[in-house]
Amino acid sequence: MFFGTMNIARRVVFQAIEDSVSSDSDIRGDAIRWIRSEDFDSACEEASLDPIQIRRFLTEIMKLPVGIRRKQVQTLLSTRST
Repeated sequence: MFFGTMNIARRVVFQAIEDSVSSDSDIRGDAIRWIRSEDFDSACEEASLDPIQIRRFLTEIMKLPVGIRRKQVQTLLSTRST
């Protein structure tokens, strides 16, 4: 795997995580559907990320009020390493 490919895959996964808490229901729905797909698993594998752990995180934050969800995702993404 090329380092650049891993960075692209990470950016795609991180964008999906951000989109999963979007105020736009179409964007949010598309992101959630993709996160549940095998394509998401493949992107995570390419990015050296654990799709199960990401899904668990998202499942937990979806129980929170919308504003808190977004803050949790922003905190996660602000501490990411690309």
